[in-house]
Amino acid sequence: MTILICGGSKSGKSMYAQRCARELAGNGKLYYLATMIPRDAEDIDRIANHVAERRGWGFETVECPRAVTQCLETADKSGTFLLDSITALLSNEMFRSDGTVDSGAARRIADELQTLSLSLGTLVLVSDDISSDTGGYDELTEEFRQGLAYILRRAASFSQSVVEVCLGRALKLKTKEEIKREEKAGMELIIGGAHQGKLEYAREKYALANTDICYCTEDAEPDFSCRCLNHIENYALYCLRKCKDPWRQLDLWLERNSDGILIGNDIFCGIVPIDKEMREWREAAGRLQSEAAQRADKVTRLFCGLAQSLK
Repeated sequence: MTILICGGSKSGKSMYAQRCARELAGNGKLYYLATMIPRDAEDIDRIANHVAERRGWGFETVECPRAVTQCLETADKSGTFLLDSITALLSNEMFRSDGTVDSGAARRIADELQTLSLSLGTLVLVSDDISSDTGGYDELTEEFRQGLAYILRRAASFSQSVVEVCLGRALKLKTKEEIKREEKAGMELIIGGAHQGKLEYAREKYALANTDICYCTEDAEPDFSCRCLNHIENYALYCLRKCKDPWRQLDLWLERNSDGILIGNDIFCGIVPIDKEMREWREAAGRLQSEAAQRADKVTRLFCGLAQSLK
């Protein structure tokens, strides 16, 4: 079986994964697939802390900073394998030592992890969640975020269990179920971090055509004739800059689209922006989506491509 464990920085995901792997291993072989390449003293200290935390647990460490399927050549495939972390693995593969960027790294890693999943008895995968933030990153950072999100969505699709760890608490998500197509279901709000599959979920669930979808921007008022308003966090920024109440138009939209769909990026987490407008935008987007959740008949959160019903 394969288990995917995700969480923010210092959420307790690594310790949870170690406990999970040790319990699953029983008396069998227990491997730790270490992916980090130390680049400075801080990384060296971080690695030392992880080694100390698992000392005496029975792990055999296998260094796998790249090409993780190489572990299949020497390890006992019937054992239990803990890979920590996918985030470091992507960084190693994408940002090469010669200064070049490998844009195909994410798809290759996703394929390799699926190969491991099919080849090994038990595999526990650990990754950071870096999808929820206001953004404003440079092109390479955004490419990295998108690549990691792609890997996690792929990994979730072939994992038997997906776990989100927050403050040391594990939220076990259901395996992705077949999406039931709906035509009349009341207004639905769909939220989630960047690149989590929100629009794809809405397209499949409601058979949306391209003409049904308005992509909100920060520079212009949305096309309220569309049934689906995507990126409503951008609409919040537009209203903030124009000193407009977003619900003045959204209430009219709801009257015409009682079965409408609102889709928004979760930008309420992550680092508090230095820029004053970006801080105000995050708050405005949070208020807008919280109010939308109150008015919606359904609220769905997408995480690693998996849908969680919040309402």
